Amino acid sequence: MHYKGLQTGKGQKINPERIIKLERLGFSWNTKQAPPALWDENFEQLQHFQQRMGSCNIPFNATSPTQLAKWVAFQRTEYKRWKKGRDTLLTLDQIKSLSDIGLDWKGPRL
Repeated sequence: MHYKGLQTGKGQKINPERIIKLERLGFSWNTKQAPPALWDENFEQLQHFQQRMGSCNIPFNATSPTQLAKWVAFQRTEYKRWKKGRDTLLTLDQIKSLSDIGLDWKGPRL
């Protein structure tokens, strides 16, 4: 209901960060839709993007972000949690892998 409110602009809306977290855990908003990719699959997509574009700065359209853009935003959020000493879903190996391909943890300057 809250997700639909975000899509339609009516009623209560769900926080986009919660959407990303739920999707990261495998929550499906539409039963006809395939489940979201695993971390390794998203990382591989990001690697391909980085090789093609020369950076990991995925364009983020706030009204209809791509799955990869949402995934990168979530990784940045989880990294910030890790930097503050909070629980995170990211492992140290994942942080290293993302750093190794040049992910800018602060994100692009808009």
